[in-house]
Amino acid sequence: MNMHKSERLKTAAEKLYQDLLKAGIEVLFDDRKVRAGFMFSDMELIGIPHCIIISDKGLDTGFVEYKARTVEQNEDIPFDGIMGFLQTKLAQNAD
Repeated sequence: MNMHKSERLKTAAEKLYQDLLKAGIEVLFDDRKVRAGFMFSDMELIGIPHCIIISDKGLDTGFVEYKARTVEQNEDIPFDGIMGFLQTKLAQNAD
């Protein structure tokens, strides 16, 4: 879902973005008006190690999708727990 078509998706994405920045996590916020496939392709080319995908469906269920570059399978993470989850992942990668 393009966040430019959903106000609640835009609000949730921008809030998470600000929260991540405040936590000192470097973030690339892709808010281009392109299809998701283009975004995913570009993330792969750039080598983004952690990807969070927010959708209206996920907001309905209270989850976001998390994709690590080194893992094939996406994980559903509770929206309210994504900050702690990412901080743990980043700490593990720093070791």
